[in-house]
Amino acid sequence: MNNPTMFEKTLIVLPARNEEAHIGKVLSQIVEMYPEAAILVINDSSSDRTSEIVRQFRSVNLIELPFWMGYGGALQTGYKFAVANGYERVVQMDADEQHDPSEVSKLLQRSGEADIVIGSRFKDSSTKYKMPFVRKLGCRSLSFIGWLLTGLKITDPTSGFQMLNLRALQIACEDHYPLDYPDLDVLILMQRRDLRVVEVPVVMHLSNEKDGMHAGIQVWYYAVKMLLSMFVMMLRKA
Repeated sequence: MNNPTMFEKTLIVLPARNEEAHIGKVLSQIVEMYPEAAILVINDSSSDRTSEIVRQFRSVNLIELPFWMGYGGALQTGYKFAVANGYERVVQMDADEQHDPSEVSKLLQRSGEADIVIGSRFKDSSTKYKMPFVRKLGCRSLSFIGWLLTGLKITDPTSGFQMLNLRALQIACEDHYPLDYPDLDVLILMQRRDLRVVEVPVVMHLSNEKDGMHAGIQVWYYAVKMLLSMFVMMLRKA
């Protein structure tokens, strides 16, 4: 059973771009499961009915970005809103039905143990998430590189299903936070600031990313970009 007090000073943040096919169902589930939760959707300059659907949920806050800022930019907007409004934790999740709202409580239950709690598709072998081979190879390669560089063992470095406490949020609000696709590079940054990072196994669902926040990502471009970003993070003073 969920403990309503776990949502005190907690904000659920959903970045969204062209998610009219999914956002309504996701918000309905969150509101039904966690009626006491504060929810914020950041509409990253969608060209569809995303905002119109979000406005149907009177308890949900909506920020409209005037131009496309990318996944990281939308997330950082949510972080800054949380800090400015006195929230001490953020649970970030995607708006495309990949992240199961029923798993939000798992992240919050571990919030006392770490500054960042990552929901992992691969932490528990019983969670049978079938990822395309190339993407799975990329995830495992990033995990290995991260471990090689820092000793940080993360099974799902590209998971966007996370809980960040106030200490992590304050770092994520800094100017050098990557505005396109923050993944392992951000975890490396957090680890170098001596933040505690833990993973919990969660159930995730396959999503169609063709029209969402991750549209247009080319696998090899992403791999090169992430390697360069990690290299820069390692050079930057903590």
